[in-house]
Amino acid sequence: MVIAPVLTTGPWVLAAGAFLGGMGGTLWAVNARTLAQLLVEPEMMGRYSAVARLFSWGAMPVGAGAVGLLAEFFGMRAALIVFAVAVLATIPPFLRTVTPQVLASVRGGEQLADSGATW
Repeated sequence: MVIAPVLTTGPWVLAAGAFLGGMGGTLWAVNARTLAQLLVEPEMMGRYSAVARLFSWGAMPVGAGAVGLLAEFFGMRAALIVFAVAVLATIPPFLRTVTPQVLASVRGGEQLADSGATW
């Protein structure tokens, strides 16, 4: 979604990038919430949700300000490239941290095994 405007100004590519980015965001939100409900103790769910929202929504204005400064001083293309690299850089640590073994070892592991989940 972020790299598409760097590569082209074609409206179909931009539309496809926006669609895939929106779909990815929705899939992430559903899966993250499902994992939270499986892994967080019910009595801690309110606190967990508050902290998760603080960090996720609180990071948005910080990121917007940082990308805005990058765009102001180095141009929009550079800002989008930095943003795309930052987003991609979060994937490997996530995949190394959230593994089937880790999920099975925490509270929701029994529920995951019973549900027939394959990951």
